[in-house]
Order: sequence, then C-alpha cells, then structure tokens
Amino acid sequence: NSNPLHISTGNAGLRSSWNNRFNVFYNNYIVEKQMGWMVNANYNQNNNNISTATVYNTETGARYTRPMNINGNWNTNASAGVDFPLDHKERLRLKQTFRHRHNHSVDLMNNARSVVASNYFDDELSLSWKPTDKLDFTAKGDLHYQRSSSARADFTRINVFDFDYSLAGQIELPWNFQIATDLTMYSRR
Repeated sequence: NSNPLHISTGNAGLRSSWNNRFNVFYNNYIVEKQMGWMVNANYNQNNNNISTATVYNTETGARYTRPMNINGNWNTNASAGVDFPLDHKERLRLKQTFRHRHNHSVDLMNNARSVVASNYFDDELSLSWKPTDKLDFTAKGDLHYQRSSSARADFTRINVFDFDYSLAGQIELPWNFQIATDLTMYSRR
C-alpha cells in the first residue's frame, strides 16, 4: 500500500457467508373480466456477512481496516397489484401496484455495530388507452417514500418523497415497424 496511514490486515478467522430466503407469490387472471391481480411477500436473512471494520486513530491520523464477519442483516418485501379494464371494449385499462420494503442493515463503524433501519413505500398507478390495435398510449405516476433511521449519533435521518410521472405512446406501422416514445419527469421533495 502506498499510503502509510492506511493499514489493512487480513482475517484468517472469517467464516463463509450464507442466506436464508423465503418467498410467497400468488397471482390470478380472470379471463372473462380480463382482470388480473397478484400478491407477493419475501424475507431474506444474511448470515456471516463480510464487512470491513475501520478504526481511525485521531492522534496519528492512521486508519486501520480489517474484514470481519457480521450478523443481523435482513430485509422484507411485500407487494400487491391489480390490472383491469375500465370499459366494456377493454380499450381503457387501469393498473396499480403497491410495494413495501424494509431493510435492517448492520455494519461496523470504529469497532462498534452500526444499525440502520430503512422503510420504502412505492405506489405505481397507470392508465393505458388503446383506441385501435395499432395505437397505444399510457399515462403513469409513481410515488416513492423512504425513511431511514439509526441510533448512531452521527447519522442523519432520511425522510424523502420522490415521484415521477410519464406519458408514452406507440404506433404500429406497415412492414413490422413501430414508432414509440416516452417522456418522464422525476422529482424529489
């Protein structure tokens, strides 16, 4: 290493990392109504993750790093969605999907465990219109919310909304050609 103030060592005692995962998914499509819906949930637990422990010596300015095993990382995810026509000719369709994720993240900061809990909520709503078999237009809006917190004194809580909205269109041309375009606006509050 060309930086004498950064001292990195190995760790012969590292154990292999591994995951436990559990997933449940169900969907259904009702042909007579041209309507579909789905629900999904999963859980993921990480064991013996490899993290880099960093210790900073304020007197000398030296930084010591070493890989370490750490436990306590897990996340959950749940979602539900529906898609159905709004008219009897099935040219106008509404689709909505809602998702929630929770991350429990553990790391090492100056040889102490750092735990960050993050929650994410997403809601997507789209309306599509297909006036003919060759034309398709879609308007879509997405709303995202994130909240992250930690008991660490130097952690700045995150509490933000993001949203985006878009318009898209597609036209089928002769000889299997298509013209498609979309316009999306991203915003954060």
